[in-house]
Amino acid sequence: MIVATHMLESMIQNPVPTRAEVTDVSNAVLEMADSVMLSGETTTGKHPIRCVEVMTRIAKTTENELPRVLSTEQPNETPKVKLLRAAAGLAQDLGNTGIIAFTRNGDVPRMLSSLRAVGCPIYAFMEEEAVHRKMGLLWGVASFQTKFRPKADDNITLALERLRDEGHCLPGQVLVIVTNVILGPTVIDSVQLRAVPAIEAPSV
Repeated sequence: MIVATHMLESMIQNPVPTRAEVTDVSNAVLEMADSVMLSGETTTGKHPIRCVEVMTRIAKTTENELPRVLSTEQPNETPKVKLLRAAAGLAQDLGNTGIIAFTRNGDVPRMLSSLRAVGCPIYAFMEEEAVHRKMGLLWGVASFQTKFRPKADDNITLALERLRDEGHCLPGQVLVIVTNVILGPTVIDSVQLRAVPAIEAPSV
């Protein structure tokens, strides 16, 4: 769900939002909308960059007040959704972690996002540009486009190193991994725990 109805309309002219506008943005975040959106404020407004900064600050401040409870279980959940719910619950119990999800069509990050695991960013890795762009609109999802290797373990290692090198995670931090493991002719969904590797010292 995207909330995009005149969120900071007064900032088309003014550098400071009204109290009602701040409340509107905050309420959208508390309702766990996937995205809050600006339109006229950043197209014809006098303070486009400031509008984005203000909305970001409101959203980040409000997110600190969100309850750390997964969304209510839906009826007739599939085994795959139950596995993802377990992964999200594990990530919340661990604290100071995130979830790495590998996907081809975006279904896994989409389902994880719907669980609203507050405090557990979802790092989604995929190959297709179109899927990469769509993932950026989902609640709690940071999207990364990459070329998959044949072996799942290689993809996990490369994802952990990229998150470390781009400043998303620190060496030693434990992340929850959701991926497929190929055992002979069978593909098995798995949930793993992996630590972000340390940066190797250059050889002398």
